Amino acid sequence: MIYFIRHGETAYNREGRVQGHLDIPLNEKGIKQAELARDESRDLKIDLIYSSPLLRARKTAEIINEKHNVKIVFDDRLKELHMGTVQGKTISDCSKDEIEYAFTNPEKNNGETLEHLCDRVELVMREIEALNKDVLIVSHGGVYKAVYKYLNNIKICDIDIDTPANAKIIELKKHAD
Repeated sequence: MIYFIRHGETAYNREGRVQGHLDIPLNEKGIKQAELARDESRDLKIDLIYSSPLLRARKTAEIINEKHNVKIVFDDRLKELHMGTVQGKTISDCSKDEIEYAFTNPEKNNGETLEHLCDRVELVMREIEALNKDVLIVSHGGVYKAVYKYLNNIKICDIDIDTPANAKIIELKKHAD
């Protein structure tokens, strides 16, 4: 089985700020969310945890692992989409050009393309699937979308996927029998 959880809440989530690769820690609510997810995961069989190394995901993974005591693999490929000059800003802080370029031409904002995000996530997902183990992935909203699209063979722009709530465990895929 493959499970996914988006990190707990951060101050930037609460303020509506773009985080991207910024290393923002969980706030008090985010820690409580991670603790609740830990308790809710107690009956799940988890052999291994893969996590983004960014603080918000790392701490969420570590809290959940208090119930499972398994190896955590921190993998840079599970970092959130790099949003370039938009990172740290709210939408109202951004110029019209920054908003326009954020997704249509992110290189102009020193950001990362959705295609690059999907390519790096696909590489780590192939490794995870090859393990044939029950894995929990702890990461970010953009990564969730890339994982979902990979597992469902959806092209990048075919559909939009909702961002999961903070610290909600999602069952994604069972092993093929």
